[in-house]
Amino acid sequence: MKRRADPYKGKDPRDLPAYTPTEAAHYLHLAPSTVRAWCFGQQYTSADGQKKRFNSILHVADTKARLLSFKNLVELHVLSALRRDHRVTLEHIRRAVRFVEKELGGDHPLVHQGLVVDDKRNLLVEALGSLVNVSQDFQVEMEQVVREYLSRVERDGRGIPIKLFPVHPGAKEECAVEINPLVKFGRPCLKGRGIPVDIITERFLAGEKIPDIANDYDVKADDIEAALRFTTRQQAA
Repeated sequence: MKRRADPYKGKDPRDLPAYTPTEAAHYLHLAPSTVRAWCFGQQYTSADGQKKRFNSILHVADTKARLLSFKNLVELHVLSALRRDHRVTLEHIRRAVRFVEKELGGDHPLVHQGLVVDDKRNLLVEALGSLVNVSQDFQVEMEQVVREYLSRVERDGRGIPIKLFPVHPGAKEECAVEINPLVKFGRPCLKGRGIPVDIITERFLAGEKIPDIANDYDVKADDIEAALRFTTRQQAA
């Protein structure tokens, strides 16, 4: 019997479908409905009773299986800065991203290196500023937030995202948890150690003490606590 060819063989692991919308929402502390709307579009009923639809914002890795890639995860991470900190509407975000896509090219404009260099880093903010018609002060504030979120994306020498350090409200200083598509199939792990946070949480819930878990993995107790906070926020999302 002839084997079916693997459609993903030879592809960059960052482009492979690996996350469900629910997983992405938990990792990034977003509402699952928001992730689904950004990734797959959303039908809604207008005030006059007409059926309408928001178009999707992102180019998803696998629309049929409804699975997202690591690059999609990074894009959601950037967009969450605008929704979480500034409540920018979905329609304005969608139009601004399309503008950035046109200017920078490619299917994933929000992970483009151009967004973090001097001549392009304001591109998304400027597009949103013109759409929302906000003050200059507000645009400066948006730029600072977007820059902060972009700083939590580690890139290789070519500017390609290789790691993501998720941001959660009230804990933006934490970098103990990372998502790396080349480690543990892209599951959240302790930074630089490849220890899945789910395993740490399982051991803690089974009654093991934080110092004992830290000793077993030769890490600081603070790192174990950060992993537990990450998991707790996932459950509360």
